Amino acid sequence: MFNFIQTSFENLNKWINSSTGNYNMILMILLFLFFVSTLLFAYAAVRKKTNVIQLLFITLFASLVIDTLFLKDPEMHLFILFKYVIVFIIGAILALII
Repeated sequence: MFNFIQTSFENLNKWINSSTGNYNMILMILLFLFFVSTLLFAYAAVRKKTNVIQLLFITLFASLVIDTLFLKDPEMHLFILFKYVIVFIIGAILALII
């Protein structure tokens, strides 16, 4: 199971690094999604007023665990940004649900 997930992340990183022309477009999309997920966190903090900060730290810890398990090459900056965007989107959705 972990090998499948690790190869999936490595294939995604190879695809992102191989597309030189689409690099800026992918970066802009990821930054936009990060901004949207940050707004969702802020909305959940205002609406729910409970456990949002704890959920934020849990998502950051989960991304640290993902770094530790799957990240072998420290030069994968776009991959790291992609991972944090995915983790923040999942965390923002969970913050709205909880």
